[in-house]
Amino acid sequence: MKFVWSDKCLVKQDGNPRQLWVFRHQTKHEKYNPKNIHTTLKYGGIKQMIWACFCRNKLGSIAFIDGSVNSHVYISVFEDKILPFFQALHNDGVT
Repeated sequence: MKFVWSDKCLVKQDGNPRQLWVFRHQTKHEKYNPKNIHTTLKYGGIKQMIWACFCRNKLGSIAFIDGSVNSHVYISVFEDKILPFFQALHNDGVT
């Protein structure tokens, strides 16, 4: 029996889950001092979902997924990337 392994990963810019605490005096000078300001991106920054698969030493295509992942996206990735990889494995005699 042969196995194909796949996984997905969400890569985010400004996605640091670490919470930053700043302790300062309540003066205007301390409030706006550059050492007390931590910038962030509005709307969560940039996100990119990446999905790939492999079997033995054969690598499948990488799928770059934009937006939300739902059943339609999974089916589309499977049809566009995974099924052709299965076919290529079969043609190469791997499966």
